[in-house]
Amino acid sequence: MKEALSNRLLAIAGMVTKGESLVLADIGTDHAGLPIHLCRINAINAAIALDFNEGPLKIARKNILEAGLSDRIDVRKSDGFSALKSDEAQIAVIAGIGGALTIRILKDGEEVLEKIEVLILEPQSEIEKVREYLWREGYIITDEDMIFEQGKYYPIIKAIHGNDEAYDEVELRYGRRLLKEKNKTLKDLIYKELNTLGNIFEELSNINIVTESVLQRQKEVKHQIDLAMEAMGYYVSKNFY
Repeated sequence: MKEALSNRLLAIAGMVTKGESLVLADIGTDHAGLPIHLCRINAINAAIALDFNEGPLKIARKNILEAGLSDRIDVRKSDGFSALKSDEAQIAVIAGIGGALTIRILKDGEEVLEKIEVLILEPQSEIEKVREYLWREGYIITDEDMIFEQGKYYPIIKAIHGNDEAYDEVELRYGRRLLKEKNKTLKDLIYKELNTLGNIFEELSNINIVTESVLQRQKEVKHQIDLAMEAMGYYVSKNFY
């Protein structure tokens, strides 16, 4: 496999803590780029590459063979964790799919996940719902990152089993750790959101015939602006000399 990993996948790979006996389960592996990279740099000992679609799996097998890693990466057709047994892996990655599907896979794989020590997730929608699910289901988010690539923002979450403090709405939407660490990519996203939301609110305010649905939409947009403004407050120094 000669193609380079995207910055998004490299950031996900960077979340993996190296371990000599570590086995990674890559859910929705596509062409197996991530497990191949992690095996090449010896961040993991072995991997199980899982995908529901036979087309990508065929390419994954070819890539793994060309990389000389057939003895370290097992390829399986699987809906989520269905083809993975308990104790086969210590870390699992679910990346490149929507938030609702991510949550569904986590719910369906609860039994296997009891033995998974680390989760790395990169949901491409409904990120706040994923964060809320992790918190309510007994996970602690230990690390977060955000990558901007090809015009899109990609949040990445690392989580372990444990009980975390309750999240407020701003933390669920933007990420507690991203906010506390003043993540620059998140700051750029918030600026763009404020600009877009401000334009939408102005358009709604200029509508001549104000209906109940318009008033409701104004309320929703104003709430989103308030959340974004509160998030931006993390980036403003409160120390004045």
